Amino acid sequence: MKKLSIAVLSALLVFGMTACGKKEEAPKERTVDSFSADVLDDHKVYGMVGPGSAFIGGQQITKTWGAADGSLGLAKAVSLQDVAKKDIKLAEAFEKKDLKGLYAVSQVELGHQKEEGYVKGCYNEKGEYLEVDGVFTVKFVLYTEDDLTGAKVIDTWIPSPEAYSDSLTPNLLWAPIHQEEKDAHGLAHDSDTVNFGGAGEYTYFLGVYKKAVGDSFYGLGVVKDKALDPYVAPEGQVPYSIPGQWNGWANDAEMVKVSDNEFKAELTVAAGDNGRIVETGSWTTAADFTNVTTGADLVEDDNGGDHNFKFKAAGTYVVTYTVSPKAVTIVSK
Repeated sequence: MKKLSIAVLSALLVFGMTACGKKEEAPKERTVDSFSADVLDDHKVYGMVGPGSAFIGGQQITKTWGAADGSLGLAKAVSLQDVAKKDIKLAEAFEKKDLKGLYAVSQVELGHQKEEGYVKGCYNEKGEYLEVDGVFTVKFVLYTEDDLTGAKVIDTWIPSPEAYSDSLTPNLLWAPIHQEEKDAHGLAHDSDTVNFGGAGEYTYFLGVYKKAVGDSFYGLGVVKDKALDPYVAPEGQVPYSIPGQWNGWANDAEMVKVSDNEFKAELTVAAGDNGRIVETGSWTTAADFTNVTTGADLVEDDNGGDHNFKFKAAGTYVVTYTVSPKAVTIVSK
């Protein structure tokens, strides 16, 4: 009996040593073919819009934040395998979601055009607050078809208060936080998504969830396909411009330099035309509406806090911006 017990113990010891010496197998790396090739389509029409300084497929977005006819930036239904061809980690992130639709817009060019855009705030992957020029801002939308004209019109902005989304590539894309009240930096759930990956050509992916995941109804992912040379303002450019409805919001409409401290523009406007003084090639506001020191009776605040001013009557006006102190003079000619 004692011999049998010794034999059993010896066998267990050998087995235990063998088990301890056995290395854990590393998880197999995923391959493109390991993902589903089934195209996920919930049979709705999604697309992408953005500032006029962005390009999609080599075509400039000419209707700033519009493209309301759905002719540019329409999203294509794709499979998880299609995502994996671009980024396997992103495909794995989408795979974990209960998806009813998965879409892509490719050849989105940001950050290298002559015109820059609105300056947007966002948070990076570490939670640090950043300010990124809005040429890196584009948004997905849901289109519906107009019953009378057949035109595709924007129904829902993604994200928006009705359609939260979360970023599956936080190293490249910030999605708005899920709160109604603006935070210390003025950001809330209806803010724009912001790409802070630098000038480049991107593919944007949109995942549509069967049911909300937390507060999110959509997942957003971005892949940077290639870097592009960033926009650099030409030397000698006048630093201030005055875009508005009178010039099609061209933010390279330079003011005339009178001196290093004074810039001037002559405008012919229609009643109700509005615009703003900005840094040339950007939408950074140079002077607040409240700093109209002379001629404030000729204009009114457009919609409170956006730094635009609206002309009350049609006519020709001379607008002068004094850099220091920041002051705007408007005189009817």
